Amino acid sequence: MVRCVVCGREIERGYICGRCASERYQLVSIDPFEIVICSKCGSFRYGRRWKKERFEKVLEDAIYKNLKVMDGFEVKSLTLDLDSRLITLRGDLFGDYVEVTTGFSFKLRKICCPRCSRESGGYYESILQLRCDGRGLRDYEIEAARKIIENVLESESGNEKSFISKIEEKKEGIDFYFGSRDTGRKASRKIARELGGRVVESKKLHTRIDGRDAYRFTYLVKLPSYEEGDVVEKGGRLLLVKSRKSGRGVDIFEGKSVNISGARIVARKGEMRSGVVVNVDERTVEIVSDNGEVFVTDRPCMTEIGSEVLIFEFRGKLMVFPKDL
Repeated sequence: MVRCVVCGREIERGYICGRCASERYQLVSIDPFEIVICSKCGSFRYGRRWKKERFEKVLEDAIYKNLKVMDGFEVKSLTLDLDSRLITLRGDLFGDYVEVTTGFSFKLRKICCPRCSRESGGYYESILQLRCDGRGLRDYEIEAARKIIENVLESESGNEKSFISKIEEKKEGIDFYFGSRDTGRKASRKIARELGGRVVESKKLHTRIDGRDAYRFTYLVKLPSYEEGDVVEKGGRLLLVKSRKSGRGVDIFEGKSVNISGARIVARKGEMRSGVVVNVDERTVEIVSDNGEVFVTDRPCMTEIGSEVLIFEFRGKLMVFPKDL
């Protein structure tokens, strides 16, 4: 056994005990550091990356990164007081339990991150054009597209180019300008998949960067004219639209599920009248409409006396199908 040269206590090795060493040497230090925050979006810079994070979390990470501990000090626990800018570490030093507290200082620097700089400058790599064949867009279609785009942007939050630099509402539809080509492509495909449309992709040479051609891409999302509950015609068959997303309809005479891709609109749900079947035979039904009109037409599937039907006109003739088809 040897003795501490300061207090004389017996120690297993070395020349000074842990308690005396903690009083004479600087066990812990934190170099002054800088935290960089974007003045526009509030993101913090982590090395070469920018990230949305709580300020307290960013500050803690910076403290731990710049924390220096003397060799031999085995830290068991620590307490961080952000308000007082103090950190207390507890652990073993040369066999003794010691506790040491030190302060830290930092500078908060505000700049504009690359993403916000591009966004404010109107930078874009792709355009998503939302259109509908034969009619204007419905409010619910625009709202659904916006939510899909929001979800895509949220999932791409780590991409510095994943933002919308401009939105243009036009008579024929709405255009979204994206900072990233990938974001525009993903959003267009998801909108087409969810709303039952198709995507037409094109590109245009924009400039040259380091000797390479740089293009801007346009993703035209074309939604079909028909909506669920409408009647369409395809290949001579009259079909009730059941799901625009899956592109399926029901033949009003056969009751079979049919692919409605490329079908032509015949009647819109909101323009149809109601009626009741009052008489049937093998091929025809007699209908009384809600305005008292009586007529006979071809018998659709699933109709019996008393069946409630919807009425539409096709090639100058009144046609019907059951409401519960």
